[in-house]
Amino acid sequence: MRFFNCSNISRRVVIASTITTVLLMLLCYLITNLGFSIDGEGGWVSKFNNNIKKIFGKTNTQIPDSVLFVNTIYDKELIPINDSDGFPVGVIDITNRESLYRFLSVLHKRNDYKYIFLDVFFEEGYDSPNDEKLFPLISEMRDIVIPMHRDAKLGHQEYLKSKAYLSDYTATKKSSSFTKYEILVDSLKSVALHIYNDVTGHDIRQNGLMYVDDGRLCNSTLFARQIVNFTGAYDAEGNRNFYNLSADLLADEEELATSPLLKDKYIFIGSMELNDIHSTSEGSLPGVVISANAFLSLTHGQHVIPYTLIFIIFAILFFISLQIYSGNSLAAIFKKYVEKKHWKINPYIWSYIISWVSYISLLSIVCIVSYMIYGVIYDIFFTATIFQNIDFFVGTSDQKEKGIGSKIKNFFLKLIFK
Repeated sequence: MRFFNCSNISRRVVIASTITTVLLMLLCYLITNLGFSIDGEGGWVSKFNNNIKKIFGKTNTQIPDSVLFVNTIYDKELIPINDSDGFPVGVIDITNRESLYRFLSVLHKRNDYKYIFLDVFFEEGYDSPNDEKLFPLISEMRDIVIPMHRDAKLGHQEYLKSKAYLSDYTATKKSSSFTKYEILVDSLKSVALHIYNDVTGHDIRQNGLMYVDDGRLCNSTLFARQIVNFTGAYDAEGNRNFYNLSADLLADEEELATSPLLKDKYIFIGSMELNDIHSTSEGSLPGVVISANAFLSLTHGQHVIPYTLIFIIFAILFFISLQIYSGNSLAAIFKKYVEKKHWKINPYIWSYIISWVSYISLLSIVCIVSYMIYGVIYDIFFTATIFQNIDFFVGTSDQKEKGIGSKIKNFFLKLIFK
């Protein structure tokens, strides 16, 4: 018995391998588009990305010239707050809406920006005296979005509803770490998707179980990859990562009105420090930076699944399936070799372990190549586990033709080839 032996490949084996491959690819696609990561996926993605960056020197943290980050964390005002019955309970600090109005007024008059994401949630019940001029201005401006959340109600919807898009970050089931950015959630567009739609004219739509972007198969989620990242106001070369709203930008409004700093920029406004920091699979990031990374990932086409990658993965999974169903897998060869040599070890246990290691190793190589060429992370643990169990089941049923395993196997083969 040789590995890669084609002598036992029959019509039934080819059909069974084709069905297995198609189902595995579909299931992996559905898992990829879950709104949360399966257990362990976030940690694996983090280690994988960090090791790839170290090996190949990929940092990808430089802020593009077309992006401007504006920090609002130091711009605060106090407003009175009431309890659920409408009784005053004290005051609370919110983002200074007078400062926002002044900055947005400059942008509105200049009208030379590309897009604005104002990452400030205007929740119902948190009102400021400056709202009566700020909200009509937001409503009047072109190409500006604000966040909305499924667990809180947006205030002043007569002005803000048409500008509000989803900006939620789903953590994993067992931890608070955010791994995936949901581009489209129950037909609700995320902030990143809406900006991408407006800027490029492309849109992501759901067709049954699949998602398409202008006819191209794509994912509805993105891993929280760090296209841009920073830990302070300045990078290692002394360049500004972000500007403080009042201290830097509004200190001289006359200069700001003509400054080239704002021209042709995607302007992301929000808390860059202290508040609104989210734990992700690649470290802690401000929410506004997560949205910026998601938008940039969309413009780079990282949500689109290349046809070449689909073909390569199909070919590899199909080849593995052929070897398993024809009895030529590495585990099957090892088990028969142990029995031939009469080694005093359990061939089933060792073949089970070997199949797991071999599939993980092979699929890890596929995943690394996929990431390096296409920027796509392919699930390997789920696929390897399925192959491992099919391999063990087929090998066991072949050894015991009258056993329950053989009966179950033959029952399903009859259903397929009836």
